[in-house]
Order: sequence, then C-alpha cells, then structure tokens
Amino acid sequence: MKTTMGILLVVGAVLRGATGWGQPAQPAQTETPKPAEPTAGPVSPGPAPASAEKIPVLAALVPPLDTIQLLADQAQLQVQIDTRIQNGLDATGKPIPQWNEEVSVRWENVTAREALEDFLSRYGMVLVRDEGATTYRITYKTDAAAAPSPAPEPAPVGAVVTPPTTPPVGEPKPEVEAAPESVVRVQDKTPLDAIKFLAQDAGVRLVVDLKLETASAAGLDAEGKPAAYFTNTFSERWEGVSSRQVLDTLVDKYALTLIENTNTQIARLAFKATREPPVTRLIQLMYAQPTNIVGIVSNALSAGSIVLPDSRSGTLIIKAPQAEIEFVETLLKKLDVAPKQVLIEAQLIETQRNPQSFKGIDWSRSLGETGLKAEFGAGRKVSTTTTGAGGTVGKPGGGIVTTPGTTTAGEPVFEFGGPDRFTTPVASVFAATASGFNPNFAFLSADGLQAVLHFLNSDSDTRTLSTPRVVAMDNQETRLEVIQGIPVFDASEIVPQTGGPSISSTKPNYTNVGTILIVTPRVVGSNVALAIKPEISAPGPISTKTVAGKLTQADTFTSSKIVTQVLVPNGNTLVMGGLSLDDTTRKYNKVPLLGDLPLVGLAFRKEEKRRNKRNLVIFVTPTIVRDTDFQPTATEFLKTAKPPDTEVEDSMFESGKPYDWKKSLKFLK
Repeated sequence: MKTTMGILLVVGAVLRGATGWGQPAQPAQTETPKPAEPTAGPVSPGPAPASAEKIPVLAALVPPLDTIQLLADQAQLQVQIDTRIQNGLDATGKPIPQWNEEVSVRWENVTAREALEDFLSRYGMVLVRDEGATTYRITYKTDAAAAPSPAPEPAPVGAVVTPPTTPPVGEPKPEVEAAPESVVRVQDKTPLDAIKFLAQDAGVRLVVDLKLETASAAGLDAEGKPAAYFTNTFSERWEGVSSRQVLDTLVDKYALTLIENTNTQIARLAFKATREPPVTRLIQLMYAQPTNIVGIVSNALSAGSIVLPDSRSGTLIIKAPQAEIEFVETLLKKLDVAPKQVLIEAQLIETQRNPQSFKGIDWSRSLGETGLKAEFGAGRKVSTTTTGAGGTVGKPGGGIVTTPGTTTAGEPVFEFGGPDRFTTPVASVFAATASGFNPNFAFLSADGLQAVLHFLNSDSDTRTLSTPRVVAMDNQETRLEVIQGIPVFDASEIVPQTGGPSISSTKPNYTNVGTILIVTPRVVGSNVALAIKPEISAPGPISTKTVAGKLTQADTFTSSKIVTQVLVPNGNTLVMGGLSLDDTTRKYNKVPLLGDLPLVGLAFRKEEKRRNKRNLVIFVTPTIVRDTDFQPTATEFLKTAKPPDTEVEDSMFESGKPYDWKKSLKFLK
C-alpha cells in the first residue's frame, strides 16, 4: 500500500500511559480460572478490548482507500479489499467520484469498527466475513447480498461473555430496544465550511459560486454589506435528522440556494436572489409592433413584473426591477430592428384559344322530338279560343267598376267528326302539312319541314399579360389579383301565413374570378423563401336541377390552384406552369340511313366541333431591397406657392350658365 500523509487520531477520554494507542493488547494470564460461585446479582464483565472501546475517531486529509485500511488496522481486523475498490471502481465498473481526493471525517463516541462500517456504507460497501474464515472481506453490498451470514466474531481474550438469558415459559419476551436516532454534529466551522462538510456527508457533489466564495471570505452578504456570521465559527448538534436535512436547513438559514443540475448531478451553491424594488420605464419601439413583442418580454421577466403595450404610440410600459429592465433593453436592441424588404416582380401570361367548326344540314327541328306527328280519322283542323267572363268590383268610397271578359286564341287542333263530316264533296286527294289531307282523314301536326344549313368556321385567340410589381416586408403576405366580380343571384320567396300572394326577392352576391397570386417572402441569408399560392378561376356553364319539384338554375365556376414553398436565390426568376385547360367537344346529328349515303348523306347530317384551350405561365422574381436602393429625391413642393388658376371660361354657346354681360361692357369701356 502506498505511503500517505494522512493522520489517524484516536483520542481517549482518559490517557493511559501503559496501554497507549498503537500498543498491542496484553495477553491474558494462562492459569485456569476457578469456577465462579453462583451469586444473586449479574456477572460484571471484564475490561473491554481497546478495539471495542468507544472513543472519538478522526481521519484527517486521507484518501478513502487509505482511510479504510487505517480504520481496519485500528479495529485490529485483517481485511481483503475488493479489486474494484482498490482500482477506484464502483459495483457497475464506473469510476467512483472524488475517490482519489483527500477527506476528513470525525466520529464521536464510536468504536473503530463502527467507524469503519459507517465509512463503508457511504460508498455502498460492507464488511463481510465468510463462515469458517478468519479474515474479513470489504466488498459492495450488492455482491454480499447473496453471501451467507458471517459467523459470530470470537470474544477477545480477557473479555467476559454473558450468555443470553431466556425468559421462563409463559412470560413474554422482552421487546427489542429501538435503534438510537442519528446524530449530526458540526464543530468549530464557518457556515460555508459546514455546508461543504454536510454536502460531502450527504453525497451531494457541490460547487460553490465564485461570488459567494469571495463574499463569504470577506465577510460580506449578497448586497456587499458586512456579514460577520460568514467568518465566525459555530458548533451545533442535531438529533433524529439526516445530513441532507441539516444541509437544507443551513442553506435556507444563511439566505443561500442550492441549484441542482439533473444532467451533471452537480449542485451549485449561490446567494438567494433578492428582488429589487420595481421601477417603471417607457421603451419606445422603432419597428416592432408592441402587441407582437409583449409576449417575448413577459417571458424574460420574473414573476410580479408587468408589461403593457401601447399600440397608438408604439411604446412598451414595463414595471420591473432595474436589472431586469436593463436586460430587456439589451434584448430589444436585437429584436427591434428594421425589417428586411423584398421586391416581388411577377408576370402572368395567359393564352386562350377557342376554335369552332359547324358543317352540314340540321334536320333536328323537323325530325327531332318536335318533329312530324300524324293523326288519322275524319275531321278538320280548327282554332280554339278561351273566353273569360267579366265582373264588377266595388270601389273605395262607393261606386262599381265593371271588368270586360277576355278572349284568348289557342293553338289549332285537329277535330274529328264535324258538322260537315263526310258531307263536303271531295274535289281531289292531296296531303299538306299546313291543311292536312283531303279528304279529312288525317293531319300532320308539323308546320312544314325545316332544315338549317351550317357551314362556318370561327376562331378566337386571346393573350393576357399582367406585370404587377410590389415591395413587401419580410414574412408578410402579399396579394396580386387580376379579377372580375361575377354576380350570383340569391332568390327567396316568402309565403304569408294568412294567405295571399307570395313575396319574392332577389339579391346579388358577387364572386371574384380571375387570377390571384398570394406570395409570402422570407429572407434567408442571400436567398428568399417564397410561399406561393397561385389560383385561376373562371365562370362555368349554368347548372340546371330540379329541387323540391321546381326547376332551379345555379352558376358554376372552374378553379385551378397550386400551393408550394420554394427557395429562390436573390434576383433569380421562378417559372411556374401547368395551369392549363384543353377541352375538346365533337357533336354529330343525322337522319338515319339518309345521312350515311355517300355524297347525298352530306345533306342529311351535321358535324360540330368546339375546342377551348387555356394556358397560364407565372414568372416570379424576388429581389432583396438594400438600404442603398432608396435614393432621396430633391423637391421644393412645400416651399412653392400655389400656381394661379388658369381655367378658361366657356363661351356663351358652350356654357349653360347665364352670360355675364358686365365683362363685355367693361371690355368696351
């Protein structure tokens, strides 16, 4: 074992010259003692060995490993120390904190063995003696948990052993005496040294703040005022408490705080923060909005501080300690800065083409759903009329108003069996769509055959160019719109509960259609991050549906939208395409069989072609605006007087005002 400079002192209550510390115990006499005669009282034990005597024990400036060996020698025990302990490793193989540092420990009224066992327990170690062995092992508690209980230590030579007494049968066994409460002592130490000692005893890794270390050595408190209690020593004893409880008590007593870091497992001892009296300060903001910055400032202040924004004047009203206000002022110097600006140049190029082609002859009006309709039977075509009867209506205040009857002409119908049925002589036999057949046995309901010739091509080509330019602040949304308001009518009808005619009303609501470009720029170094949302909308065809038994029409709209985020270098152009529409429609109608004949079929069929092609390309160029890009313009506007009114009056032939002849007379004079 290496030589150490440690000192182990054992101070007895009474100094013994012949049996001083360090001398081996004297052997007992070898003559056989006579059997003791029975006595009424208990047998008084002989003198205890030096290793079992309770005396003060002090280990000063000795590393833990050497302290264990010195205490074992003082207790007259032969020990074998675990290899991991000798190498400074714990039970898991990790280094033991502060194992090579010198420690000072003092015990009062204990034996050397009790002091050894107490010191081992601080490091999770234990003193173990295997059964049948004469030496002890010092190992970790986790390794000794499964080991058998050690054999009872043999009584030292010269000691008198009193066998345990067994109570008579029927009498209760005496209760086990409770273990004495723990005792914590501090002897002749300054407050800071006592806290360090208790922290080491409680297993707390402590670091003292430099300000506290310097101030306590000079006898000053946190505010720099004299504090003699930091340099005075004291002695105190606590019973029934742990070292950690005493540590927390002293820390609070001297207005200190123990800040523990869960990551490093190190506690920092410093002065407890004392709150200064609050002061009120108005801080004028140059660029930031007070409502946006108040949340950040509030989180930087301690509890009890007040921050109020004044949006009208752009001011923050702060009530807090002076030190916190100074910190807020430093923080606002970094936050309240001029925002960067970005020039957004966009080009929206939209092309649209609508070619149409109509060729052929259309017979749908005559041969479609409303085509020819033949009715057979004897009869004639007559006209129908509907006559409404007149009436009288009373007037307010007396009198009668007479309303005449009404006569309405109806569509001609074919009447079978008239008064001249089969009596009118038949002069000839013919058939016509206007007058029917002769004789009157059938009628064609179509008013002649209609055919429409289509032979036309049409084409429309549209190109729309929009070049908006705008300067936007950093991280602020900008909208570029080229739109048209389309009215959408909302119709409502109210039916009175008391009867009578219903009341209808129509209200227009406008929907914007066209091209909308929403851009949010954000400066990232020499690049610009863009959040772009282009949208194209246009009115669509009218939708017709039957709702609740009524035919209802509604407007439709087509829309194309893109939402994306890109990073564009400063001054470069982003091209966005793909917002295109190509709709092709082909429509045919023909007369069956006749429309399929070669050449002749051209007169009995119709072909219609339509195409709607639309394409939009968007160019966006972001440019970061520098301070040097703004150039002041010299102006004398405020220093210039208002120019005279040079309006020329209209002549009497061009003005509606009465002519002032005084001016003419004045001129003649």
